[in-house]
Amino acid sequence: MEDAPLKSVLEKQDSTIVKGIYFLKNKEIDVFCSAGNSGAVVAASISILGTIKNMSRAVFLVVFNRFN
Repeated sequence: MEDAPLKSVLEKQDSTIVKGIYFLKNKEIDVFCSAGNSGAVVAASISILGTIKNMSRAVFLVVFNRFN
């Protein structure tokens, strides 16, 4: 995780993050989650999927499970 996010997306087209975002784009999967570099996920998402009209920033979803 020492690489700059955008650089890693552009140079590592075989990475699991890039492949996962392409799967999402091609509707082969419904959801993409990563425990990897958040910046790389955002960079890949914006460069591969594009942005939503009138959205100025990326949004992160955080889900916490509570186990008793």
